[in-house]
Amino acid sequence: MTCIVGIELSGPERVLIAGDSAGVSGTDLEDRLDEKVFAVGPFVVGIAGCFRMGQILRYRWKPPEHQNGVDATAFMVRDVVESLRRCFLDNGTRFNGPSGDSHSGQFLMGYRGNLYKVDSDFQVGRSRLGYAAVGSGSRVALGALHALTVSAEDQTTRARMAMIAAAQHDSAVRAPFVFLEGGRLP
Repeated sequence: MTCIVGIELSGPERVLIAGDSAGVSGTDLEDRLDEKVFAVGPFVVGIAGCFRMGQILRYRWKPPEHQNGVDATAFMVRDVVESLRRCFLDNGTRFNGPSGDSHSGQFLMGYRGNLYKVDSDFQVGRSRLGYAAVGSGSRVALGALHALTVSAEDQTTRARMAMIAAAQHDSAVRAPFVFLEGGRLP
């Protein structure tokens, strides 16, 4: 239960990811200090779902090396996802789902100016719109991102308004919001 928003920015390979601070279990709500948006090497990450998944990503995952000449999306699908799966398994995450290959959550990853959505079955997606959202507040946030047209220099305001809209209309989303820009070439 959360809202994570990502926007591909113009300029030198940048991505903005914003996230809320709610930790929700049933009707219990906790204002968490452990942020859902963080950087790992050249990646900026925003998690929706299990906090343990985010802790493993943030503190245990070592991103693979990107080989020269390999397309960024191919690198994400082939190398990044496989390293994530191994890291989750090595750190006690048990996969569920019909194929036994899904985890409890989704996350956005910014890498080399591209915004990727990694679903619970480890599929990697990239929207033609240049923005994405995950979590319980994602539909409201996507509507706000679609409706708000701002200059390329004001994408942080666009992300902030989407987060405010999600918090206003989804009881599992709350401030404070965390904004992190990343995805530049290392």
